[in-house]
Amino acid sequence: VSSESGSGAVGGIVGRFYGAMGYVKYSSNCSSVKGNGEYLGGIVGKFGYDPEALYPGELNGYITSCSNSGEISGEAKYIGGIVGYVEEGDSGDGEESTSEKSAVFDCYNAGAILNSAAGGIVGFADADSNVYRNLNYGHIGDGNGAGIIADGDFGPFKRDPQCYANYYVKGYSKAGKTGVELSVSAAKESSSYHSHITSSGVWIFSVYRFPILKNCPFQ
Repeated sequence: VSSESGSGAVGGIVGRFYGAMGYVKYSSNCSSVKGNGEYLGGIVGKFGYDPEALYPGELNGYITSCSNSGEISGEAKYIGGIVGYVEEGDSGDGEESTSEKSAVFDCYNAGAILNSAAGGIVGFADADSNVYRNLNYGHIGDGNGAGIIADGDFGPFKRDPQCYANYYVKGYSKAGKTGVELSVSAAKESSSYHSHITSSGVWIFSVYRFPILKNCPFQ
């Protein structure tokens, strides 16, 4: 998948996803993805609504049980192994419910990303988005890229993205904004992971390989 234009969004499965209450699920990308626009992701380039922009009052969707093993390259502004940019979304009822925000969970990236400004899972996570139970085994920027999230709306006067139980492999990437570092051998042991992951019922563990997803085809 390739786009040489200087704008837009490129993803291994979906370029730009605005589907209210929709989702991207059980999807796997094994092909290389290249782009020089704004948003670049192994599965989705840009995901969700901006509540202050195009479609206020809409529920956002989620990305789950997806994997990327394709190489990602380019000079896009936001680059992630799963999604380049995640908008926060809007519940439409004035309440700050995390269940009504954009979410990326139970996904993994095993593909190399040839850009040190990238994130193993997400390039940029907007405030109130949810990023959890994701794993990165891909080499990000020769080990200098962020393991999980490259950047996001983090700060003392902002509603930080909700992130937990995310893991990345030591030497393949560095800390970035969030995530727990594991050695190569530890990343293959189920005991290294939080119960949020091991009891979710969506992951398969083996001491001979990194965890994979139970219901994601073509991994």
